[in-house]
Amino acid sequence: MKIETICVNDIACNTYIVTDEKSGDVAIIDPAFFLDKLKNVVEPIKDRVKYILLTHRHFDHILGAAGIKKMCPNAKIAVHFLDADCLISKEESAFNEFAHMIPHDQEYVNADILLSDGDEIRLGETVFRVMHTPGHSAGSVMFISDGIIFSGDTIFDGAIGRCDLKTGSMREMRSSLRKIRSMDGEYTVYSGHGNSFSL
Repeated sequence: MKIETICVNDIACNTYIVTDEKSGDVAIIDPAFFLDKLKNVVEPIKDRVKYILLTHRHFDHILGAAGIKKMCPNAKIAVHFLDADCLISKEESAFNEFAHMIPHDQEYVNADILLSDGDEIRLGETVFRVMHTPGHSAGSVMFISDGIIFSGDTIFDGAIGRCDLKTGSMREMRSSLRKIRSMDGEYTVYSGHGNSFSL
């Protein structure tokens, strides 16, 4: 797969444009904000975008979803069923708590796919496995494929996601970290903020 990282705001949220190189199909992971920097990247590939994959509920990972859905009407928005309410509620996306630092309003949109642990998303010949990793939020997930992990805000380079926002839980985070630690193999991790790193 080909991975392009886009940082679209001072909050340094990572949006990932993932392309299956054999089919040319595209998934956009965690579209942070619908700003020109992201629009300009999506415009020339809009007919190839098959999925908008969301790792969790927070505004800085979902606010671009509605705009991209309009640009790419055939793309399917996928989010864990425990975090799906974020797409239709500013309270559930934590928008209201951080409105002073958000560059545009939240436009509501519905999920097309409600994810559960162990689900698979097929992007051409690339297969993403969904791992439910609650802690940062109740419906936090990681997307795993071929030695690559898109971890959202579950894990960062040398840190873990905060657990003090709505539906966060340090107890569940500890359980998720044990689950991650038990994984076999070596991975490159692309997290919601900061640089990629090896696991």
